Amino acid sequence: QYLLSKRVLEENPCGFIRRFRMANTGTSVAITRDEIERLYNTIPTTRLYDLQIKTMIILLFETGMRISELLSLKIGSIKRDFGDYILEFEQKGGAIHRVILNELALSYLGRFLEELTAIGSDLSEEKILFQTRSGRQINRKNFARLLNTLALKAGLSCEIHPHTARVSFIRQRHKENMDIYSIRKKVGHSSVRTTERYLG
Repeated sequence: QYLLSKRVLEENPCGFIRRFRMANTGTSVAITRDEIERLYNTIPTTRLYDLQIKTMIILLFETGMRISELLSLKIGSIKRDFGDYILEFEQKGGAIHRVILNELALSYLGRFLEELTAIGSDLSEEKILFQTRSGRQINRKNFARLLNTLALKAGLSCEIHPHTARVSFIRQRHKENMDIYSIRKKVGHSSVRTTERYLG
């Protein structure tokens, strides 16, 4: 780029080289199922906003979805498929991913929607599911700070981030002897090699 700007070269000889993509596993570590339960138990649900935060955290840890996917969920992302409730959303790269909700995730999401209905919230399909008190989309940095504050309150020994939930989900499924191809499909990785990197 420098030589091009100085007009020493007419074209970039490295222009055909594509950057090697690495999985962004960051510095996040996995936490155990007991630690996840302690985190859940730390969050009250007496107020609607607290219930929303707990629902979001449960969805992260119980589905392995990315924080960007969670924050972009809309009311219309919740669908029913052959008796199961699923979340359907767009992943990085534009692919549509479908996640089946387990009993815990479904119970909290259902309770959250009931509370929204009770206060007369707009539940049209294009409405963002999780919002700030002022009705805006939640900022991922603010959510990450809140998650870490709750982790400290729960007595967790390490700093955690939203990505910790994805790492924990993958490693927990592996510990339960789920094959790596099924894990890859659950979290929507484009390659099984990406999943392998999460397993160290």
